[in-house]
Amino acid sequence: METMKTRMNVLFVLAVLCSFLAIGSMAEAAESVLDVIPGDALGFGVVNRLGATDAKIVRLIERMGISFEGTPLEAIKRAARASKGLDDKGSVAVMFMPGPKSDDMPKPAILVPVVDYNEFLENFDTEKLTDEIQRVELPNGQALVAHKNGHALLVQSGDQELLESILANETSIAKQVAPWAAWIDESDASAVLTGRAIKMLADTISKKIDEMKPMFETMGPQGEQAIAGFAMYQKAFALMGREVDMAGIGVVIEQDGSVRLTSLGRMDPDGTLADSFKDVPALPHNIWTGIPNEPFAFAAAGAMPKGLIEGLMEFSMNAMKGGPNIYQLDEARMKQMTEMSVEMMKGVQGMSLAMGVVEKGQPLYLKTTGAYWVDDSEAFLKRYVELINSMTQLTDEAKSPLANMTAVPVEIAGRNGLEVTIDLSAMYDQPELAQFAPLFQAMFGPEIAMKTYLVAADAKTIVLAYLDKDRAADAVKATGPSANLDASPAVAAMIRRLPTDAQWIGVWSPQGTIQLVQAMLAGFAPEGTDISLPDFPETPPVGFAMKASPDEVRKELLIPIEVIKAISAYLPQLQQTMMPQAVPTH
Repeated sequence: METMKTRMNVLFVLAVLCSFLAIGSMAEAAESVLDVIPGDALGFGVVNRLGATDAKIVRLIERMGISFEGTPLEAIKRAARASKGLDDKGSVAVMFMPGPKSDDMPKPAILVPVVDYNEFLENFDTEKLTDEIQRVELPNGQALVAHKNGHALLVQSGDQELLESILANETSIAKQVAPWAAWIDESDASAVLTGRAIKMLADTISKKIDEMKPMFETMGPQGEQAIAGFAMYQKAFALMGREVDMAGIGVVIEQDGSVRLTSLGRMDPDGTLADSFKDVPALPHNIWTGIPNEPFAFAAAGAMPKGLIEGLMEFSMNAMKGGPNIYQLDEARMKQMTEMSVEMMKGVQGMSLAMGVVEKGQPLYLKTTGAYWVDDSEAFLKRYVELINSMTQLTDEAKSPLANMTAVPVEIAGRNGLEVTIDLSAMYDQPELAQFAPLFQAMFGPEIAMKTYLVAADAKTIVLAYLDKDRAADAVKATGPSANLDASPAVAAMIRRLPTDAQWIGVWSPQGTIQLVQAMLAGFAPEGTDISLPDFPETPPVGFAMKASPDEVRKELLIPIEVIKAISAYLPQLQQTMMPQAVPTH
């Protein structure tokens, strides 16, 4: 029944939006719509500047080389058969209201701006139900409509009580979302969930997971691992439901056609999540230290506050709990390992990491490098040796397959460093993991071991590299801006387009990713078989940035127009390669 209600709600929203979303052109400020949305709404979506946004979409479609007659909004207008009385300077909003009972599915309602409500009604066949409420025949079904504060307010045909309650409701969501009002107005489209909705969503997901668990209880060790993983996700969703007060996402199509996605989250300032983002250090000037200026799939750099480190280590421990038969460690020893790791990371201010592009047949992690920004490099290396020795003793006592760990001093490019080896052959000899050994070898090489090099590049920088000592030397040489990704014009240009006060930065190269996938496919292809993907053209990278404070997290994703155009052209090529008989759509 809930599934049917959900489908009906979705169909209603789509039907009404198809009828009215396209009518406006130049929108008023979004605050006027926020004033009409009731204060007890669980969430809402707003589409601003409809005419201007339509023009942006048209230009974007043209740049992508897609044929489209007229404009998207004109097509919707023709289908809607409605244009009278509408305010072409207004904003359209979709809101979701709580049902009468706490476990009821949210009910949708639509706000459409009008200049003349009576003229608006002339678009449809109507039936008067009360002095305020009319039943109208839309092209896709019936709805109930009333007039509120310059807007036509529409609900599903069976929701008259909901419509009456909204009409009588004198509260507004505007005060609750006031910190985000400017962001909502600046976005071409945005959506916001309140804390109550987030808790409902988290509880619903947790209940669905509980319903799935019995299926895995009869699957032996693999089922136990899956159930433990579910418990980890339930814990994360429960934390989100308790501590996230509001969440939102918005999109802007920029003047050049690039697409910028922004997500916001407001947190309980006294909660665990907020504590993780207290005293977040700023990024250093040279964030790409240790990352050579070479083709890459992705590169990222970010601050590492104490609370975040502790959270990541706890997540790692919870993940290990999901495989007690694999790691053969009890919870007490896992907790000890977590505490040891947190102590080792003391003095770490942040880190960077990049996955470089490898050749066919090379391990995927061969060109992965990065850096830690630390208070004292030599002290960090000393703590790392102590960590490996302590963990080896602990895992040896438990007869864990992780027992074989070593940290050997080495000199690389004239600097002190460590060669850290974790032999995982005993772990992958276990029946549960034997099938995954080829995947591990594709990532880290023929030996079932993970080898990492850590080198004190200077007094406050540790560079890292995987598998290859020479690659670690390359990372040492890449400490200066002329030798690392700072020297890439494309990367530098993207960084300039991201917020200057971001504490986490990332860039993703579609071309490098396709090259990396090509190398991976070659490693798994049967002998004599050639699996090839089309070459992806060179483009600027996609950019990511994140800024956090104890009460709010803001994330941005910027997709350059060059990437959008390249993906549009690439997908038909990929389809043709994978399915030679397929005919490109444009």
